Amino acid sequence: MRGPERGSLKIGVLINPASSRNRSRLSDLDALLAQNRDLVVRRIQEPSEVAASIADMRARGTDVIAIAGGDGTIQLAFAALFNTQTSGNLPALAVLPGGTTNMIANDIGATQRPARELERLLRVNAEGRLRRTIVRRRLMALQSGPDAPPVYGLFFGAAAIVQGTIISRRSVDRIGFRDSAGPFTGILSLFGPMLLGRNPIKPVRAKVTLDGEVLPEASYLAILGTTMERLSMGLRPFWDHVGKPLKVTLVREHPRYLMRVIWSGIHGRGHPELTPENGYISRNVDRIEVELTEPVVMDGEFFAAEPGNKLVLTAGPIVEFVR
Repeated sequence: MRGPERGSLKIGVLINPASSRNRSRLSDLDALLAQNRDLVVRRIQEPSEVAASIADMRARGTDVIAIAGGDGTIQLAFAALFNTQTSGNLPALAVLPGGTTNMIANDIGATQRPARELERLLRVNAEGRLRRTIVRRRLMALQSGPDAPPVYGLFFGAAAIVQGTIISRRSVDRIGFRDSAGPFTGILSLFGPMLLGRNPIKPVRAKVTLDGEVLPEASYLAILGTTMERLSMGLRPFWDHVGKPLKVTLVREHPRYLMRVIWSGIHGRGHPELTPENGYISRNVDRIEVELTEPVVMDGEFFAAEPGNKLVLTAGPIVEFVR
């Protein structure tokens, strides 16, 4: 992050008015921006405008870019920062949560309304304390084909994760559930019936390779990977704590002892029955390869492998967030 060790850093604000929460909650943010006209503010109308807006902010010497949007908007910002061949230090990012689930915002502790988060950011910056709020996250790089540019994100999933994302979005459209309430609805809709002996999850057939070890092709209820510290609702469904950057958990079809292990599993505490023989695999790795025909989700956006190719996840660059 550029700028002097002490004193104010230059802040830009990127606003996606189409993000879920922003559609009805921009008045407070607009009022705050009107009082701080020294900020570099850019509003996008289309996702394709994110890259140009960030390039413009960087050209103006912006040290911190505050993103008023959801996980999908932040993902586009990652691509704009890391898929362009530009010199100089990269700006840090701040999150003004304006999306549906705001998983990235929750992970770094940005849990208030966009205007409140920006207000706090401006106050800390004026006090010269902004550098002390930096948190770093290693991104994942998802490649869908040999010539495809990488997609950067912090959370990847397939099978139940995709199905739960769809249910979560329906809950937002019908009822207005956002943040943790949306994912909770998706999890409850899928895993609740499983605890009662019924399985509403459509298994996904996949071949998975972890750090070069090819696992037997199998049907999976869930495939998920992340570099975040915690997921929505504070869940940590990873119980292998070896120090590699990518956390991955796989749950095969017909897992054994689900009722017995689920509480320990989703809180990352492990359990004697959480074993590959019983259908549960959790590891920390450097590289994940997945061959499947179904879509996957990365930070709330859907992707698919190019025909004849596998999806490859590797450790990506480190991004600085301020909170």
